[in-house]
Amino acid sequence: MRVYQINSEVLFFIIGALTTVIVITLLYFSLNHIFNNKQLIKIKKPFNNSYLKKRSIKKKLLESEERFQILVSNIPGAYYRCHNENGWKMIFLSEFIYQITGYEASDFIENKIRTYDSIILEDDRKKVDDVIRDGLIINDNYILEYRIVHKNGAIRWIYEKGKGAVSEVGETILDGVIIDITDRKIFEAKLKQSQEIELIGTLTSGYAHDMNNILGGISASSSLIHYLLEDKLQISNKSIDEYLYTINDCVRRASNAINQLIKFNNNDHIFKSFDLKNAIENTVKLCRLSFNKSVKIKTDLPKDAAVIMGNEDNIQQVLLNLLINAEHAMTTMHRTGEQWGGNIKLVLKSYNGGIQNSTIPDEHLKDLWHIEIEDEGVGIEKEKITEIFNPYYTTKSNSGTGLGLSMVNHIVMNHNGIVKAESKLGIGSIFHILLPKNSKRSIYQSQPQSFLSVIKGEGKILLVDDEEMILKLCKEMLINCGYVVIPAASGSEAMKIYNDDKESFNLIIFDFVLPDMSGYEFLQKIYSTNKKVKTILVSGYISDEQIQSMMKKGLNDIIHKPYSITTLSEKVHEVISTQV
Repeated sequence: MRVYQINSEVLFFIIGALTTVIVITLLYFSLNHIFNNKQLIKIKKPFNNSYLKKRSIKKKLLESEERFQILVSNIPGAYYRCHNENGWKMIFLSEFIYQITGYEASDFIENKIRTYDSIILEDDRKKVDDVIRDGLIINDNYILEYRIVHKNGAIRWIYEKGKGAVSEVGETILDGVIIDITDRKIFEAKLKQSQEIELIGTLTSGYAHDMNNILGGISASSSLIHYLLEDKLQISNKSIDEYLYTINDCVRRASNAINQLIKFNNNDHIFKSFDLKNAIENTVKLCRLSFNKSVKIKTDLPKDAAVIMGNEDNIQQVLLNLLINAEHAMTTMHRTGEQWGGNIKLVLKSYNGGIQNSTIPDEHLKDLWHIEIEDEGVGIEKEKITEIFNPYYTTKSNSGTGLGLSMVNHIVMNHNGIVKAESKLGIGSIFHILLPKNSKRSIYQSQPQSFLSVIKGEGKILLVDDEEMILKLCKEMLINCGYVVIPAASGSEAMKIYNDDKESFNLIIFDFVLPDMSGYEFLQKIYSTNKKVKTILVSGYISDEQIQSMMKKGLNDIIHKPYSITTLSEKVHEVISTQV
């Protein structure tokens, strides 16, 4: 093996050269790496900015959602979004629903455990459904009050407002809010009771006077017919017809007056479309019957229906309050020796502006009905005009609870309306009411019928009434219509007659108030014997809730007292002819 010897200087030269090459190589790669990274940063920079921007947006959305949840949780109501289908299947429902119903919000989401419809009181479900459907048809807000059954079994009152919308996939959905108004309804009931006592006291004297006039017409006409027939004096058929017409007209007037009082005391709570013009006409009729004869009511109403969405009974109560106040301002509030009387002018028209201090935007003026009630009474002092809508404030020195105008203001506000007053002392006052119009015009109008129109028929009828006079006259009317009639004066007597020969009867007509049982109990006993029997209830007064309950049990129809042979023959023929 050959061994080479290298000079130390050469060795150091070689090592130095290699070191230089290595250093230069490392420096090259380092510079190249740095350069490439700068290019990469340039390329990545837009992507980094986009990422940061998205992260910022996401953060803001989360913060916004958190603020929304805090806001919703602190409002005393439950917000919802639900499907437009039976049961109102919830898509979203805020947690406050637990405070209202006793059930967790998750119970209702996609009907996981129960439907929202299942906790609505059964008697209110159809009305709730109808109001929401009406709102969807006219593409407007729906507003309603109804009852639910709380988890603990208590009945709670609910205010709901919502509107239809279209989801991202084109589905019709409902967005709205649910608020517990039970405490408010309890207060309103007490307030209304106090005010009704005041109003009834005001109406009583006028009604007593008018009823005596009505009875006087009946008594005079019937006594004249009796006298002429008994003494066999010459009397024409025309004269008898005139006396009979007077009697019939007096009965009609008395019936209308009683129905107005019943309607005034109605507690219906659902908002629905109704004709404001018709409500005004009915209230004016009621007032003309009871007001002092020195006070005249003049009306100026549109030719066509004035449709609004609301509670007709509440609006009639508003009108009644204002008209009674106007009458008082022209009678009992006058000083001793001053002449009573004057004119009340009631106008209904489309609103075109002009009310002082009105905050209504111009674009909404065409969508309002304007009621003006003007009197020629004592007037109100300028400094007191702003106080008249406060509870318990009254300008009547000797009477009045001070609740009337407070209730007026409350009801009008519940209808999204405005009430204003202007007055001059010694000249009179004008009250303005503005209410939103409703485009729906499907208002039922009844048509007058001929008094002498009678439909004949045949069949056997069991007639039940404890009032001897009514039993006798109704039996005579039915016999003259072609029917065989078996009378009974009590529920137990009727049950015995029916059970002895149940297959022979085509119809049972019974009074709601019997001496030994209620009409409801009688109906249950009849249907426990024969579920196919046809029945007609006769009543002087019965609530809508009672009628609906009896209809569910199988009742076929109802006749309201007083009734004519025309009404009786039509109802009986219709029920007997109907196939079971």
